[in-house]
Amino acid sequence: MASATRAYRKLSSWRSFFSGAALFRDEHCLLSVRSSGYEEHVKRIYFKDIKAIVVSKSRRFGVSRWLILCAVLLWVGTSFGASYSAILAKFHLEIWGGLVLAWLYISIKKSCRCRVYTAVSQEEMFSVRRPWSARKLLSELMPLVAAAQGTLPAGWQESIAMDRPILLSPAAAKPDRKAGPEQRAESRSGRFTASGILVASLLLDVVLTSWDLHTTQPMPNWIGSTLALVEAAAAVWVLIQNRGFDISLQRLGAVVLIYLGLAFYGQYGIVAFAQFQSQVRSKRPLQVAEIRSIPAHRIFLETYIGGCLILGITGAFLTLAGPTPQRQRELVE
Repeated sequence: MASATRAYRKLSSWRSFFSGAALFRDEHCLLSVRSSGYEEHVKRIYFKDIKAIVVSKSRRFGVSRWLILCAVLLWVGTSFGASYSAILAKFHLEIWGGLVLAWLYISIKKSCRCRVYTAVSQEEMFSVRRPWSARKLLSELMPLVAAAQGTLPAGWQESIAMDRPILLSPAAAKPDRKAGPEQRAESRSGRFTASGILVASLLLDVVLTSWDLHTTQPMPNWIGSTLALVEAAAAVWVLIQNRGFDISLQRLGAVVLIYLGLAFYGQYGIVAFAQFQSQVRSKRPLQVAEIRSIPAHRIFLETYIGGCLILGITGAFLTLAGPTPQRQRELVE
């Protein structure tokens, strides 16, 4: 007997080093997956059985794997870069303090819990931890619930005793119905703006780095640092705007972030190795002009220019082309 194949679309996910949670759905049910160590718990909730989806404010101080990895890379980068940049050495503690305060603010003021109620049970969606994720979840699930069982009864929010509920308006669209023209235009405008800024910053980096490579006077360090910060912020914006919509631009944003990180460590690695050789041979540090004349440094800049040019052209092509939807996860039952 042939087995039936059901495709589930991922709605949200969150993972720490020791546990994780994910949420999937198909046309008929919601699939909640919780993992801890080598154990995995799966619960299926059919849309026709859902009585309420309640989101309430809560403090969530969990730290995901990606946040820990980014923090370690940032700590290594700032500690290493502080040895060669007076500005970074002066303000790197303030940067870390600002990031910690931002994490505390999001954990305390911009966090929530999401629970799905049926007639006989409740299930907490551990992967939904922020209000914007909850809004996205409700906008997709509420039309499916309404189609499966009709509209929810009036006053269903008041029937559930919750502290400090967040009332999030569900989308009025029906399942598998395309968004209206205004919503599509607004969404496309946001994605186009994010990818446009990323492409423009990459191409501007190509121009400025090429100019710096062929001039005798070096470009001020703050220009390169500001441009790198804009590129990183635009890449993160592209990741957020295209999550679950355009997998190609989402991957481009991730590639740009990885490329900028490798370029940062590569540049300072070349400079550190050259300074070490200079200390061994002549017992003095290299000057800026001497560093710029190193063949390895020039090859690095030429390679960096080529990479930014390729990423910029690829980003422009993907922005003008149609979106590439993410492949659905298929489970065989």
